[in-house]
Amino acid sequence: MKITFLGLSSFLIENKYDHKILIDPFNDSPEWSFGLNFPKTIEGKRLTVELVLLSHMDADHASFRPEVSIEPHGKKDHKASEYKIRFPKLNLHGVLLSEWNGYPNIGWSYNIDGFNLWHLADNVPLLTKSQIKEAGKIDILFISPTKIAGNIQTTLKNIKNIDPKYVVWAHHIPVQPQNETNLKKIRDYYKKIILPQKANKGADMHAVEVFTAYMANIFEMNKKFERVILIDKPAYTVNNKKSDKPTVLFFRRSAQK
Repeated sequence: MKITFLGLSSFLIENKYDHKILIDPFNDSPEWSFGLNFPKTIEGKRLTVELVLLSHMDADHASFRPEVSIEPHGKKDHKASEYKIRFPKLNLHGVLLSEWNGYPNIGWSYNIDGFNLWHLADNVPLLTKSQIKEAGKIDILFISPTKIAGNIQTTLKNIKNIDPKYVVWAHHIPVQPQNETNLKKIRDYYKKIILPQKANKGADMHAVEVFTAYMANIFEMNKKFERVILIDKPAYTVNNKKSDKPTVLFFRRSAQK
């Protein structure tokens, strides 16, 4: 199974049959942009997917993009049997969660190539036992850091309670150079890409501080895990489920031009 990071909370999940699921494509129109461009192509080919999952309708998680081709594979493209062929044992299920402002969002859980995945989107609160039970046993967890630098305990407790094989940090903007860890330099980088987005009223210093806090929390949480894989390319292939402790996958590059 291949995971491609597209930026923010958006990921492309590709199974061994080359069928693709797109998670939370973000809107990069000028009035919503934080300086990232949603990729129109992946590895030189037009971005084509069979299934799109949206957690909620905020612009950084939802975009109905004309550039993304949803491939029907025939006239009867809405038949459930076709999805069973493309995504065997998908077991798609949405768990109702709370986002930053308390509004609901859907954490989609599903199975790809024998791996159970769960994308928590903008969830912030401590998950309940019933929510974790509803999602089932999770192998790969996509989880966001919080907006407040140093506020990592709830995120770490959610990870501990879910007990996945892999943890993928979501909801961040990769910095350049890829190995930069100095927060002042990271903040300056975000200023350069966020503040020029004048059409977006939310592209201000508050947004700069939020994205800097995301990165600060990722760095701090990485210290809490024995195994952290720093990924300096947009895509990573996961093959191994045999792990007694979570392995962190930190994408330091997204599929940007």
